[in-house]
Amino acid sequence: MLGVAMVDAHHALGDLGRAWELAGTAVADALTQDEPSVHIIAATCVMPPLSIVGEAQLARQLLAAISDEALRQLPGPASEMWVALAQMELRLQRPAEAACALERLDGAGGPSDERVRVRLAHTRCGLALALGNAEAALAALPADDASGMNVELRTRGVAWRIEAEAMQGRVRAATMARARAMLAAPSEHAQATLELHAALARAARRGAPGVPAGAVDRHAVQVQTLAQTLSAHLAQRAAFEAAWH
Repeated sequence: MLGVAMVDAHHALGDLGRAWELAGTAVADALTQDEPSVHIIAATCVMPPLSIVGEAQLARQLLAAISDEALRQLPGPASEMWVALAQMELRLQRPAEAACALERLDGAGGPSDERVRVRLAHTRCGLALALGNAEAALAALPADDASGMNVELRTRGVAWRIEAEAMQGRVRAATMARARAMLAAPSEHAQATLELHAALARAARRGAPGVPAGAVDRHAVQVQTLAQTLSAHLAQRAAFEAAWH
């Protein structure tokens, strides 16, 4: 569990190289243990950093070790794992597989933890966008003061809102004001900040009115800053850069 916590910490801080190294160790350690809760918690934690460096298959090795019976007996940890899996599938541009993960979660009754409910709402938003439905995506987004919300999740929420509004043709001034305020403050979660930069860059490439000039260049700087932490892992760096260009 200490190893899993360190993966999460380095990922949040933006040290993708160290997060990648520790994630591999965490998977190997978890697989040596005959403890379903360890498998579920470790899988939930390693999926985000592994998927963004092209190593989703390593996470799938751990997922394969988790039985349906274990998931039924541990509904709390399992619910967060299903959300993390759906998010990973969306990141890999596999919306059908993301929908299947959410169906498994819904079939089990959904999450009880408020923070996981917010993450689930964001995931439903992302799935709607992947299916081309901006209206449904915006409807899925929780309010900034929803229970379980924090700075990281608010940042991600603004990123999703920008994506949806850009799909509709224009990013609203109020949304851009929130984005500028978040980017002007010290970053509390590098990955969420990257997602916000990426949303702005994609909106700019779409030609959506309301997006400031320079969004694409600022995104490129953010990508390179994080990519430098993978300098000792060239294949993973290339995968990261390709995914976030």
